[in-house]
Parts: sequence; structure tokens; C-alpha cells
Amino acid sequence: MDDYSPKMKNIVDQLALADASISNDELILHTLNGLDAEYNAIVVKSIDQDGLSWIDAQASLMAFESRLGQLNHLSSLSLQPSTNMATHNSFVPNKNLNSQSGSNSGHGPWRGS
Repeated sequence: MDDYSPKMKNIVDQLALADASISNDELILHTLNGLDAEYNAIVVKSIDQDGLSWIDAQASLMAFESRLGQLNHLSSLSLQPSTNMATHNSFVPNKNLNSQSGSNSGHGPWRGS
């Protein structure tokens, strides 16, 4: 898009010098019509907007292209699935330890048990 938009604007400027200028709407329409199929979503959205300026059209196209780049980058990442597993072991204190503590009234010999 960095090369395409200025190229389109340059063509319009050359046409204006040749006294064959086109309107802003025609510039946007011709620009949108020259885009690949991957831009169809932004093309449909932009065609329906009345009074869209050339600057706004360029900004929308560049934002859309940036989003496509992000999505393509994410899809190219190789993600390896993994599983985390936790187990729970029940701790049963030794009866001999309970009898040694005496004052814990049936609890284990450790503080907070």
C-alpha cells in the first residue's frame, strides 16, 4: 500500500497537468478497484462511505493492510500444544507422630495442621 497509493495520486496529478483531472471520488473508486481480493472487506466498506477524502481512504487502507499483516504473522507462528497436569496427593500423617505430640488433640505434629 505504501507504493500503490502514491502511484495512484501521481497518476491523478499527471492527468491534472494534462488538463484531464478526475474527482476525489473517482480517484478513490479507481484505487479501490485496483486492489486484490484480500482487500474486499475494506473496499465494500469504503465504497459505501459518502464524502470520503483521499487522506481518510489512504488511512483506512493502511490500517486494514496493517491488520492483515498482523493476522498473517499470527497464523505463521508455530504453536506447539501443551498440557499442564496437576496431581493431588492426600497426606495421611503417621499415627505414631500423633501420639508423640500429645497436646495437639488429634492434629498432626506440625503447626497449623
